[in-house]
Parts: sequence; C-alpha cells; structure tokens
Amino acid sequence: MDYDKFRVCNAIDFAIVSLASVIDAEDGVVKNARFVFGGIAPIPVRASEVEEFVKNKKLTEAVISKVSEIAVTNVSCMEESTYKVQEMRALISRALLAVM
Repeated sequence: MDYDKFRVCNAIDFAIVSLASVIDAEDGVVKNARFVFGGIAPIPVRASEVEEFVKNKKLTEAVISKVSEIAVTNVSCMEESTYKVQEMRALISRALLAVM
C-alpha cells in the first residue's frame, strides 16, 4: 500500500491532492489494483475505471500515460482548481512507475 500527496509547503500541511494505492503486480503485470484520490471532491474518489483498465496489463510508459488520462476523464473541477488534474496525473503515474 502506498500513500502520496501533493502539497505546497511542509509534510505536516494538508494535501492538496492525494492518492492511496494498492497495486499487486508480478513481473510488471498488474494482477489487481485499487486507487483512491483525496482532495478532488468532498469525499474520497475511487478510480474504478483505472483499476479495470490496468488489470492484467504489463506496465509500460504507454499504459501509464493512458492510465493518467483515464484517471482524470470524469473529473470536474471548479475553474480555480483545474491544476489538480495535472497533480492527479502525476500521482497515479508515480505510483505505477514505482511498480514498473
């Protein structure tokens, strides 16, 4: 299990965007994965579409790029929060790169 967050200042600051992830992979192939974003809605948001897409796929840069797009497909942010979309892409890519 992994937890990562984007914040502006110190580690004690609240996360602007966060990602909790559990990735079960063998030889770079994802067997099962769970992703939950925080800070993008009033409650944590599970990325079910990403979980289904990545299942049984070998992690490559192309797959990770596609995952980062799927993760933000249905996200609607207020105008002043659109930067969070880029942070979501970065957090989920970083989580998958760590397994690659």
